[in-house]
Amino acid sequence: MKKIFFVPMILLSQAAIADCRLVIATLSAPQGSDAIVKASEAAVRETVSDELAFYNETLDSLKLPKIGDVTINLTYSPHSSFPVGGQTDSKNLVSVTYEQTPIDISIAAHEIGHVIQKTVGVADDQIIYDVNNINNISIIIEGVANLAAALYLDNPKVAAGEFFDEAFNVDTFVSIKDDASITNRSWFQGLVGSPDYATHAPESAKSLQGILAANASPILSEPQAYIVSDSFAQPLWILGQKHGRRLAAQILFEAFSTFKDFSKVENFQIALVAAAKKLNVDQTIVNELQSQFTARGF
Repeated sequence: MKKIFFVPMILLSQAAIADCRLVIATLSAPQGSDAIVKASEAAVRETVSDELAFYNETLDSLKLPKIGDVTINLTYSPHSSFPVGGQTDSKNLVSVTYEQTPIDISIAAHEIGHVIQKTVGVADDQIIYDVNNINNISIIIEGVANLAAALYLDNPKVAAGEFFDEAFNVDTFVSIKDDASITNRSWFQGLVGSPDYATHAPESAKSLQGILAANASPILSEPQAYIVSDSFAQPLWILGQKHGRRLAAQILFEAFSTFKDFSKVENFQIALVAAAKKLNVDQTIVNELQSQFTARGF
């Protein structure tokens, strides 16, 4: 049986970043993994510190609430079934579990995207998750968190297996956008077939291969709506690459601060275009953004 030691929730590292404090704590890890734990803490500290500063400057430019103190609890858990991932418990608390070394820092960067969402006004009670509904707000939430990570990292490959510019081209996205038949089986097959996922999460890839081979799990036939979330975020990613990541982030956060109607994905597209106009973005750029959404069937 694997031996685990537990570390109390004490302050292991901290930094003052643009009016907020970052605390990183490792809650559990196998014995003898001190070097891995220290390297992982350092990598997350460096990435998230800079991300918080980048986005607090962006929020300040919009006169929106800035991110406050953030604690990130890390768990190093090699050889688990589904160990890779994160959770944002509040706008001040994030948990990240990782199996691979070095740690995939884009997972932490993704969770900071959720922190921003909660900071600028998307309350938890406004989010009703329904993976059976392709138009559910959860699609927006996950896609936007990935977008925040990608814009900061300037890398379209964020979190294992998720690709802004490669996962779906426009034609493919249009064909699947309203297709309720998309299942976990097709999602798992895509992850297993991804060399990037196999590199970053080998144990998870092996576990998924086992589930697919056994062909017995009921979750295989369940709808998987999240696979379209990155494609929904593509238009702002493209805008950021052409006209600046800061501008894309400003449009994103301005839309989130005023967004109230969570009934359909299309409503958030409308909010993004309205935010761009409110920020006096050049009409040519606004038209480009709108055309990208139109091409995807929004």
